[in-house]
Amino acid sequence: MTSTAELVKLPVAERLALIDELWSSIPGSDLPIDPRLANEARARLRELKANPALGLSYDELKARLV
Repeated sequence: MTSTAELVKLPVAERLALIDELWSSIPGSDLPIDPRLANEARARLRELKANPALGLSYDELKARLV
């Protein structure tokens, strides 16, 4: 098994690819989530589906964050 010390020496692109691979390997049902956060996310999704105009495109969101 590769040590963490060895992994952090990899180029950033390779480390990000490993993170993506590891994250993708975890089933959603195994991810711990606070029930209050899950309920809030469901409520927001329902609200967005009921009124799509509330949503932002990626470009709009990015512009607000910069």
